Amino acid sequence: IPEGFHPILPEGIVDSETNSANCPSLRDTFLLMANLSQEEGTVSELCKLIDGYFDEHLMDCKAFISSIESLLCNVTDSCSAAVFASVLYWLCVDEIKKPCEIEYKKMSERIALGGTLGLAKTCIEKMIDDPERLSLLLANWSSLGIYDGQYLPLMGYIKNKICVVDMVVPHSLISVVQYAAVDLLRDSEPVKKCSNCGKFFSPRVRSDEIYCNSCKSVSYERKIQSDAILSAYRKIYKTQNARKARNGHIPGISEGFDRWVRFAKVKVKECQQGIISIEEMTEAISDAGWMRRKY
Repeated sequence: IPEGFHPILPEGIVDSETNSANCPSLRDTFLLMANLSQEEGTVSELCKLIDGYFDEHLMDCKAFISSIESLLCNVTDSCSAAVFASVLYWLCVDEIKKPCEIEYKKMSERIALGGTLGLAKTCIEKMIDDPERLSLLLANWSSLGIYDGQYLPLMGYIKNKICVVDMVVPHSLISVVQYAAVDLLRDSEPVKKCSNCGKFFSPRVRSDEIYCNSCKSVSYERKIQSDAILSAYRKIYKTQNARKARNGHIPGISEGFDRWVRFAKVKVKECQQGIISIEEMTEAISDAGWMRRKY
């Protein structure tokens, strides 16, 4: 949904409290599904949650979404989790309402959760490796009539300009995968694998980004922390070097200083690895014991 977009109709698409569209992009859901396929423990818990919830015929949408959000808090942001939970909820509700020729014991099997997560991962790997191969796969799906989402153009306006936004109502998880994959290919939006955590993400600012949003924050914090560590080391190094200069008359002072440098670098590395705190490092390397052959 473009920023500042206000849908005209139909009722229910607009959130009355925020006056914003209630139809977020399925791209983030697609990426989340692919990343979830690599989290076996979380997927197992997700299946249990879905099966247990609908076995008891509970229909509280907010409670269901809240449960999914709590489960996925370590995998994705709350917004993406809420969108994915909404998709799951309404797919499950639709499955309960319509007759089913095959008897499924579990709701997670009925909506083909596990298999579709793996399919999303396969699609993204093909997208990164060779977009043309994915195009052929999607074309094959289309020819087989696999896609069963409903396309609904949503009319609205941005400021005083009328515009139309593509919207899709998925009737199965595979339709989420297919629509989102086509959407990404059509717009040539890159999908990448995070260099730190290995999760898939779509760069939002620069096409050469190598970290997902979560790891970007972690990387920035580590850089700041590393800078603070090196800054503390440099300050103490100058102090110790000045001590060496003032005590040049002491036999073996230069060798002692060299031993301190090696010791200090070990402590700096331990601090950068999180083994000791910056306070502990500072205390350890500030000592003047190296002048008395302590190290």
